[in-house]
Amino acid sequence: MLQTLIFHQEIVSDAALDQLQANLPGIVAGVLQVPGGNMALLEAEQISLHFIAASRRDVGKNLHILIYAGLNEPRQRDRTNRANKIKEEIGALIGGEYTIDVRIYLQYIGAAEDMAVPQDEPVAEE
Repeated sequence: MLQTLIFHQEIVSDAALDQLQANLPGIVAGVLQVPGGNMALLEAEQISLHFIAASRRDVGKNLHILIYAGLNEPRQRDRTNRANKIKEEIGALIGGEYTIDVRIYLQYIGAAEDMAVPQDEPVAEE
């Protein structure tokens, strides 16, 4: 799962946040997909969104979006262009009334996740 954190100030409407929830995974997956192994091939279902309401004491942009993705050469080479593309697509999606900041953090990722066991298959005992 690729993690995306969306910090939003009170000024951001529920309608704009709903648009982000529905469309941001596809935007991020499309912009960050590059040639190369499993960490490079992305689908919208692999993008995990976390919405976080900003404190009234927070200063900065209305929307601050942090994306944590696997490090690979094609993403590393043009990471700023990719962040700008995501910002442009978000602006086109929700309109120009909000200030937006997008940061892409590329890193080597180790993950430990609970794996869902399909209900129609019995759990194997050891």
